[in-house]
Amino acid sequence: MEFICKQSELEIPVKFIRERIEQKHIAFPVLLLSGEMGSGKTTFTSTFVKSYNPGVWVNSPSFNLMNEYDLQNGLSIYHFDLYRLHFADELEDLGFEEYWGKRGISIVEWWEIAKDYFLEEVIQLEFSVVDEFTRKIVVK
Repeated sequence: MEFICKQSELEIPVKFIRERIEQKHIAFPVLLLSGEMGSGKTTFTSTFVKSYNPGVWVNSPSFNLMNEYDLQNGLSIYHFDLYRLHFADELEDLGFEEYWGKRGISIVEWWEIAKDYFLEEVIQLEFSVVDEFTRKIVVK
């Protein structure tokens, strides 16, 4: 599925992703987000998290690598940003694999360094810039 939308219209692909998670009965979904810097990955994540809990403030976990957002239903969304990691070996010390697909909803930006950890069903989203205000999102 492909979406071309303004940043203010991200609720459309968010709704599609939420419906896909519900239809496939994915208990602990993992969303893998790829795209160049500034392509809208964190903005999408913010819209996704706020679709569950509108009062949450969402920011990029670039420096602390993971943010946890509590949902109103007792679950959590775990937002990972692996941009600063240089080697897959660094992941073992961080213990992120204890989250991915095992609790809550995981959203992973710059996930490619950890590709061997994502062997189960995942939802991949590829972001690209169409123009200053418009993004293309391809869902796999």
